[in-house]
Amino acid sequence: MRLTYGSHVSDSSDDWYRLPEPRLDESGRNERGTDLATAARNRNVNPSPLLGWDTKMTWLRALAAGGLSILFPGAGHAVLRDWARALVFAGLYLSAIVIFLPTDQLLAAESITEGMEAATQETDTIGQFALSFIVLFAAIDATFRALGFPPDTTDATEGPTCPQCGKELDEDLEFCHWCTTRLEHPDDETEDEEEPVGTRSD
Repeated sequence: MRLTYGSHVSDSSDDWYRLPEPRLDESGRNERGTDLATAARNRNVNPSPLLGWDTKMTWLRALAAGGLSILFPGAGHAVLRDWARALVFAGLYLSAIVIFLPTDQLLAAESITEGMEAATQETDTIGQFALSFIVLFAAIDATFRALGFPPDTTDATEGPTCPQCGKELDEDLEFCHWCTTRLEHPDDETEDEEEPVGTRSD
Protein backbone atom coordinates (compact mmCIF):
# COMPACT_ATOMS: atom_id res chain seq x y z
CA MET A 1 0.00 0.00 0.00
CA ARG A 2 1.44 3.36 -1.05
CA LEU A 3 0.57 6.33 1.11
CA THR A 4 1.45 9.95 0.39
CA TYR A 5 1.14 12.84 2.81
CA GLY A 6 3.08 16.07 2.56
CA SER A 7 6.51 15.36 1.14
CA HIS A 8 6.68 11.90 2.71
CA VAL A 9 5.87 8.80 0.67
CA SER A 10 5.52 5.43 2.33
CA ASP A 11 5.17 1.98 0.79
CA SER A 12 4.15 0.33 4.06
CA SER A 13 0.80 0.47 5.80
CA ASP A 14 2.65 0.42 9.14
CA ASP A 15 4.48 3.64 8.26
CA TRP A 16 1.48 5.94 7.93
CA TYR A 17 1.74 7.46 11.40
CA ARG A 18 5.36 8.62 11.09
CA LEU A 19 6.15 12.28 10.64
CA PRO A 20 8.13 13.55 7.64
CA GLU A 21 11.88 13.62 8.01
CA PRO A 22 13.10 17.02 9.27
CA ARG A 23 14.83 19.25 6.73
CA LEU A 24 18.24 20.19 8.15
CA ASP A 25 20.69 22.86 7.03
CA GLU A 26 24.49 22.60 6.94
CA SER A 27 24.81 23.18 10.70
CA GLY A 28 22.49 20.28 11.47
CA ARG A 29 19.48 22.41 12.38
CA ASN A 30 16.03 22.49 10.85
CA GLU A 31 14.13 25.53 9.63
CA ARG A 32 13.03 26.31 13.20
CA GLY A 33 16.58 26.26 14.54
CA THR A 34 16.23 22.92 16.32
CA ASP A 35 19.19 20.59 16.26
CA LEU A 36 18.99 16.99 15.10
CA ALA A 37 18.79 15.42 18.57
CA THR A 38 15.94 17.67 19.70
CA ALA A 39 14.08 17.13 16.43
CA ALA A 40 14.45 13.37 16.83
CA ARG A 41 13.12 13.53 20.38
CA ASN A 42 10.17 15.62 19.26
CA ARG A 43 9.38 13.17 16.47
CA ASN A 44 9.43 10.21 18.83
CA VAL A 45 6.98 11.78 21.26
CA ASN A 46 3.71 9.92 21.03
CA PRO A 47 1.04 11.69 23.08
CA SER A 48 -1.27 9.12 24.56
CA PRO A 49 -5.01 9.55 24.02
CA LEU A 50 -5.45 8.48 27.64
CA LEU A 51 -3.43 11.44 28.91
CA GLY A 52 -4.75 12.32 32.36
CA TRP A 53 -6.77 9.11 32.60
CA ASP A 54 -5.46 8.40 36.10
CA THR A 55 -6.53 11.88 37.20
CA LYS A 56 -10.03 11.35 35.80
CA MET A 57 -10.32 8.00 37.54
CA THR A 58 -9.19 9.57 40.82
CA TRP A 59 -11.83 12.29 40.58
CA LEU A 60 -14.54 9.79 39.64
CA ARG A 61 -13.59 7.62 42.59
CA ALA A 62 -13.66 10.66 44.87
CA LEU A 63 -17.12 11.70 43.65
CA ALA A 64 -18.42 8.16 44.04
CA ALA A 65 -17.01 7.89 47.55
CA GLY A 66 -18.52 11.23 48.57
CA GLY A 67 -21.92 10.42 47.07
CA LEU A 68 -22.12 7.02 48.72
CA SER A 69 -21.13 8.56 52.05
CA ILE A 70 -24.06 10.98 51.77
CA LEU A 71 -26.45 8.08 51.18
CA PHE A 72 -24.96 6.07 54.03
CA PRO A 73 -21.85 7.10 55.98
CA GLY A 74 -19.14 4.48 55.71
CA ALA A 75 -20.12 3.23 52.25
CA GLY A 76 -17.68 5.57 50.53
CA HIS A 77 -14.83 4.40 52.74
CA ALA A 78 -15.76 0.81 51.92
CA VAL A 79 -15.30 1.62 48.22
CA LEU A 80 -11.83 2.94 49.10
CA ARG A 81 -11.14 -0.24 51.09
CA ASP A 82 -10.62 1.80 54.24
CA TRP A 83 -12.45 -0.70 56.39
CA ALA A 84 -11.61 0.86 59.76
CA ARG A 85 -13.07 4.25 58.86
CA ALA A 86 -16.04 2.60 57.17
CA LEU A 87 -16.92 0.74 60.38
CA VAL A 88 -16.38 3.85 62.50
CA PHE A 89 -18.66 6.10 60.42
CA ALA A 90 -21.30 3.41 60.00
CA GLY A 91 -21.27 2.74 63.74
CA LEU A 92 -21.54 6.45 64.56
CA TYR A 93 -24.43 6.91 62.15
CA LEU A 94 -26.38 3.90 63.38
CA SER A 95 -25.76 4.92 67.00
CA ALA A 96 -27.02 8.44 66.28
CA ILE A 97 -30.14 7.00 64.63
CA VAL A 98 -30.88 4.84 67.67
CA ILE A 99 -30.25 7.72 70.08
CA PHE A 100 -31.92 10.67 68.34
CA LEU A 101 -34.62 9.19 66.10
CA PRO A 102 -37.91 7.74 67.40
CA THR A 103 -37.19 4.12 66.51
CA ASP A 104 -40.56 2.85 67.81
CA GLN A 105 -42.51 5.19 65.53
CA LEU A 106 -40.24 4.42 62.60
CA LEU A 107 -40.82 0.69 63.00
CA ALA A 108 -44.57 1.20 63.37
CA ALA A 109 -44.80 3.35 60.23
CA GLU A 110 -46.61 1.65 57.36
CA SER A 111 -44.85 3.55 54.57
CA ILE A 112 -41.64 5.41 53.95
CA THR A 113 -43.40 8.78 53.85
CA GLU A 114 -44.93 8.21 57.28
CA GLY A 115 -41.55 7.22 58.64
CA MET A 116 -39.94 10.35 57.20
CA GLU A 117 -42.68 12.56 58.66
CA ALA A 118 -42.28 10.94 62.06
CA ALA A 119 -38.51 11.34 61.90
CA THR A 120 -38.68 15.05 61.00
CA GLN A 121 -41.43 15.91 63.47
CA GLU A 122 -40.18 13.96 66.48
CA THR A 123 -36.47 14.68 66.09
CA ASP A 124 -35.16 17.76 67.84
CA THR A 125 -32.64 20.22 66.47
CA ILE A 126 -29.70 18.60 68.22
CA GLY A 127 -30.49 15.21 66.70
CA GLN A 128 -30.83 16.64 63.20
CA PHE A 129 -27.55 18.52 63.61
CA ALA A 130 -25.75 15.40 64.84
CA LEU A 131 -26.98 13.27 61.94
CA SER A 132 -26.19 15.97 59.37
CA PHE A 133 -22.73 16.49 60.85
CA ILE A 134 -21.89 12.78 60.66
CA VAL A 135 -23.11 12.55 57.05
CA LEU A 136 -21.21 15.64 55.88
CA PHE A 137 -18.05 14.74 57.76
CA ALA A 138 -18.08 11.21 56.32
CA ALA A 139 -18.62 12.55 52.78
CA ILE A 140 -15.83 15.14 53.06
CA ASP A 141 -13.43 12.65 54.64
CA ALA A 142 -14.12 10.00 51.98
CA THR A 143 -13.65 12.54 49.18
CA PHE A 144 -10.33 13.79 50.51
CA ARG A 145 -9.12 10.27 51.22
CA ALA A 146 -9.91 9.29 47.63
CA LEU A 147 -7.94 12.29 46.36
CA GLY A 148 -4.96 11.33 48.52
CA PHE A 149 -5.22 14.05 51.18
CA PRO A 150 -3.59 13.72 53.61
CA PRO A 151 -0.87 11.54 52.08
CA ASP A 152 -0.78 8.19 53.84
CA THR A 153 2.81 7.43 54.81
CA THR A 154 2.07 4.18 56.63
CA ASP A 155 0.55 2.44 53.62
CA ALA A 156 3.56 3.23 51.45
CA THR A 157 5.81 0.99 53.53
CA GLU A 158 3.41 -1.93 53.86
CA GLY A 159 3.32 -3.06 50.24
CA PRO A 160 4.18 -2.22 46.63
CA THR A 161 2.94 1.01 45.14
CA CYS A 162 1.87 1.98 41.63
CA PRO A 163 4.63 3.65 39.59
CA GLN A 164 2.01 5.90 37.95
CA CYS A 165 -0.13 7.23 40.83
CA GLY A 166 1.96 6.10 43.84
CA LYS A 167 -0.90 4.38 45.67
CA GLU A 168 -0.90 0.92 47.20
CA LEU A 169 -1.35 -2.01 44.83
CA ASP A 170 -3.40 -5.16 45.16
CA GLU A 171 -0.91 -7.95 44.52
CA ASP A 172 -3.66 -10.25 43.20
CA LEU A 173 -4.39 -7.90 40.27
CA GLU A 174 -2.26 -7.29 37.19
CA PHE A 175 -3.27 -3.62 37.06
CA CYS A 176 -3.62 -0.70 39.47
CA HIS A 177 -7.20 -0.51 40.74
CA TRP A 178 -6.75 3.23 41.35
CA CYS A 179 -5.60 4.48 37.92
CA THR A 180 -6.02 1.25 35.83
CA THR A 181 -2.32 1.24 34.82
CA ARG A 182 -1.23 -2.21 33.61
CA LEU A 183 1.65 -3.61 35.66
CA GLU A 184 4.60 -5.75 34.66
CA HIS A 185 5.98 -8.16 37.21
CA PRO A 186 9.79 -8.10 37.28
CA ASP A 187 9.91 -11.61 38.76
CA ASP A 188 8.50 -13.11 35.58
CA GLU A 189 11.03 -11.25 33.43
CA THR A 190 13.99 -12.39 35.54
CA GLU A 191 12.83 -16.00 35.38
CA ASP A 192 12.68 -15.81 31.59
CA GLU A 193 16.15 -14.30 31.43
CA GLU A 194 17.68 -16.88 33.78
CA GLU A 195 16.32 -19.82 31.78
CA PRO A 196 19.16 -21.09 29.54
CA VAL A 197 18.60 -20.79 25.83
CA GLY A 198 18.53 -23.99 23.80
CA THR A 199 17.73 -26.33 26.70
CA ARG A 200 14.65 -28.44 26.15
CA SER A 201 12.99 -30.74 28.61
CA ASP A 202 12.43 -34.20 27.19
